[in-house]
Amino acid sequence: MKTETIAAVGTASYPAAFAVRFSEMPNVPTTPQYDLDQNSQYFATVRASRPRPWIRYWARSVDLVMAGAAFAIVAGSLGVNVEHWNNFAFGWLVLLLWIPFEAAFVSSCGATPGKWLFNIRLSKPDQSLLTLQQALGRSVAVLIRGLGLGIPIVSFFTQIAACGTLNKRGATSWDEQYGVVVKHDPIGAGRILGIILTLFVLLLLIGLGNAMNDPTASAAGLNVASY
Repeated sequence: MKTETIAAVGTASYPAAFAVRFSEMPNVPTTPQYDLDQNSQYFATVRASRPRPWIRYWARSVDLVMAGAAFAIVAGSLGVNVEHWNNFAFGWLVLLLWIPFEAAFVSSCGATPGKWLFNIRLSKPDQSLLTLQQALGRSVAVLIRGLGLGIPIVSFFTQIAACGTLNKRGATSWDEQYGVVVKHDPIGAGRILGIILTLFVLLLLIGLGNAMNDPTASAAGLNVASY
């Protein structure tokens, strides 16, 4: 899988470049706070910890890159060559395919692999996990309101807006809608090591994807180690 193809996943999730600096953020209580929101399907606007938009961005980026690498490997094993696919189409497909997996992780574990690495946990106000239906609804809301359906320019502005809402209200619109508590715990040395190892494994997965999707590799006697 080409490096620019992996990067295409990132085009669907631009960073919120104009995020408010942490020193300028309003004081947010470290204990859960519940505000009545008549416009929400669920009643709670929950603030479990200080908003950390960049940590959330990197956690989601890790999830999407892992999903993209896994998809390329599975496609290659099935004889589908994604090497020459349009980068935007590949990234958009990864976003769609990731939704049910994200929902399954959140409803069963309270975190995706990327969120676990960055020590982020999602739950309801009573500490119970979201149902699969709620997690699916939240993931779709993130895709539409947060990622702008993966359309690069639209995504840029939707993420700026989402970042502003998070900094101002202490929660994103989709977390308000489903009454989700987002808890950020410290990222210790063990998780930092895990993040580094994950990046190394992702490079190996990209090499494996290249090997499985390169029609000239087998003819030339190349293997994964060659990448």
